[in-house]
Amino acid sequence: MLKDPETATLGELIELAWALLDDGVSRRNAAFHTPVLATLAEHGADARTVVLRAADAHTREVICHTDARSPKVVQLTDNPGVTWVFYDPQQKIQLRLRGPVTLYDNDELATRRWHASAPSSRLCYANSPGPGARIEQPESVNALNEQHAYRNFQVISCQVQHLDFLFLSSNHHRRAHFSWRDGSWQANWLSP
Repeated sequence: MLKDPETATLGELIELAWALLDDGVSRRNAAFHTPVLATLAEHGADARTVVLRAADAHTREVICHTDARSPKVVQLTDNPGVTWVFYDPQQKIQLRLRGPVTLYDNDELATRRWHASAPSSRLCYANSPGPGARIEQPESVNALNEQHAYRNFQVISCQVQHLDFLFLSSNHHRRAHFSWRDGSWQANWLSP
């Protein structure tokens, strides 16, 4: 059983963080299912909500999917550093994760993730024109076939280097920071 964040040790908080991420992957109604992913754009920070598709505490990896034609792909190619923000308003827990990403397309991982996706999710990559293109009206978007959709499919895999855990409480807020160094998490408490 996971510890209450109000009394948890640093070691218990990192376990709780990954358990919440796992829950975000497996339950579509979980608060952590739809985090915000922030990238660096030409004009500054750029953020959007994504769907968390995988989380692995052992490899420190979190994964989402994207359309290869999306502006964020150019941003990630130019600067692969990202920040993820997760918030659960009921538990009053915020996680911020930082690390570099790797983009995968048309390879074993992308194929595996594609086949693990629901057919309705695959359709998101079948639109023409691509994300962010100007259109006259919403009906101007056309659906391509699934083969074209797969060409537009990319996996964003982030290896987490830093994790910030914030618990909001009427008694007292608690905040901890975890950095991956020398093969393990280095943890310390921070003033909230």
